[in-house]
Amino acid sequence: MAIITCPSCGKKISDNAPACGGCGLAKESREAGITRVLDVVDDVIPDNNPAIARPTENRFDCPLCKAPKTVVATEVPRFPQIVRASGFFIALPAMAGIVGGFIVAVLGLFASASPAAPGPWGPAGSRSTTVFAGLAISISSLIGGTVGWLLIMNRKVLRCSRCGHCLDRA
Repeated sequence: MAIITCPSCGKKISDNAPACGGCGLAKESREAGITRVLDVVDDVIPDNNPAIARPTENRFDCPLCKAPKTVVATEVPRFPQIVRASGFFIALPAMAGIVGGFIVAVLGLFASASPAAPGPWGPAGSRSTTVFAGLAISISSLIGGTVGWLLIMNRKVLRCSRCGHCLDRA
C-alpha cells in the first residue's frame, strides 16, 4: 500500500482506495489515465437552469486511441437486443398480472360471507383462498416484472466517440 497524489485534485490518497476522498475520481479511471472527474451535474440538472453554474469541461482524452476530448458520459444497453426484447415480453404482462392479482384479491375480500349465497368466486369458505391467490399472483408478477426491468435497463459508461471504447462510470 502506497500513498499517491490524485491526478485530479492533488490530494494524497492510498493507491488501494476505490475513489479519491477529495474529488471522487475512481481507481479504475485513475488506472486508465483519466485525470479529471466526470461532470455528472448534466445528468441531474437540466441545461436551461440559469441559477446553476456549470463547468465548461466534461470531455476527456481517450486512454485507448489517445484522441483528445472524445470521451463523454453516456448510457449503453446492458444486454444484446434479443435479451432486451425478451425483457419487454416479461415486463409488460407482469404489469397486467400485478393489476389482475390485486383485483382478484379485492374481489375475494368482498365475496359473500353467507353459505347460502356463494359469491362469484365460489363458495363462501374460499374467500381467504381467493385473497391469497390474488396476492400470490401479484407478488409473482412483481418479481417477473423486476426481472424484465433488469433486462431492459441501461448502464452508465464513459464512451469514446471516435473508437467506441467504454469505461464503466464509478
